[in-house]
Amino acid sequence: MIEDNSVIKQGLFPLPSKTKSVKKGGKPKTKYQWALAMALFGAHVKYKVVFAQAKTTKEKNGWTLKIKNWLKQ
Repeated sequence: MIEDNSVIKQGLFPLPSKTKSVKKGGKPKTKYQWALAMALFGAHVKYKVVFAQAKTTKEKNGWTLKIKNWLKQ
């Protein structure tokens, strides 16, 4: 899934010389984690209803944390 989307791949795993800091206008990794969560769970048969209910930042953070922890493994 990550290999299919070069924007998400570059955002989550930037090349050393291509890193743009958040202070200089770069996006935080949580934006890319949320994009990956949308790609994975947005149309998933089992999780799409629960995923669609995440409206607030706090609710979305739960999903981005799942992605973050999954990527660490």
